[in-house]
Amino acid sequence: MEYLLYVFAKHDKQEKFVTFLSEEIFIMTNDNDIRYYYGPESVIFKFKSNEKLEDIGGYLNDVLGCSGIVFFLQPYEKDKLYYWVDSNVNKHLFGIETKDDMSDAQRAEFQKFVFKGLDKEDSECDMGINDFDDGFLNLKEFLNIEKEPIKIPTLDEILDKINDKGIKSLNETELQVLNNYSK
Repeated sequence: MEYLLYVFAKHDKQEKFVTFLSEEIFIMTNDNDIRYYYGPESVIFKFKSNEKLEDIGGYLNDVLGCSGIVFFLQPYEKDKLYYWVDSNVNKHLFGIETKDDMSDAQRAEFQKFVFKGLDKEDSECDMGINDFDDGFLNLKEFLNIEKEPIKIPTLDEILDKINDKGIKSLNETELQVLNNYSK
């Protein structure tokens, strides 16, 4: 059976750490073909073994778990895994040739939009889904959005409405928010 092992650990000598893990995995395999991809704080291994999941997991728990290293082990079934990795990594790790749907420039623009505001305070994030239009992707169409999302009112807005128009003027969403605050 083929397995995927995800290890999350940062080591001063990451390449040496990955080599050590490869040697530990080699003990459990029936194949020399251990593939891996790693970065500064994680590594993904793909390997074959005749050992049971529980036995491999127990061994890895002894090797990694006792050190507090986070890992996930799962059987690799190509049709039961959804993921995205760079096409070169996909070819190396899984032997799968892929073609990217977006160019690097398009992906960079899309990521700029998606992650805009992570470095700002919440009140500064004023770009919405309607503000994005650079000609390569209609985001509303891509996400299959037909109408604007419902705006959840603040408590102050609800209290102002009650003061101006009375409690009977509140809609279902406003009543639910008010009810949540009263708990």
